Amino acid sequence: MTEATEQTARRIAVLGAGSWGTALAMQLARAGHEVRLWTWQQLHADGMRAERVNEEFLPGHKLADSITPTASIDEAMADCEHVLVVTPSHAFAETLARIVPFLTS
Repeated sequence: MTEATEQTARRIAVLGAGSWGTALAMQLARAGHEVRLWTWQQLHADGMRAERVNEEFLPGHKLADSITPTASIDEAMADCEHVLVVTPSHAFAETLARIVPFLTS
């Protein structure tokens, strides 16, 4: 039994679907969490949903069923308990500004 199933699985948004964000999302999914993996590109999200792999940044590694790729910041942040921002540095401030309305505590 994983630590997450012994406790409570969390809903986690991973903002940034590059190689690092995808690897983090995969590890969180392995630990039993529900993960929403956000990319700013609709075609990138569509490809990951259809193929269940991030061919652009982490080819050859299947995405777990508990990972939901999305290009919608609303979908990524909906009811999430934790947020990891793993965007490139030039997009960090803009990404933070976009998620402010979703943050509660």
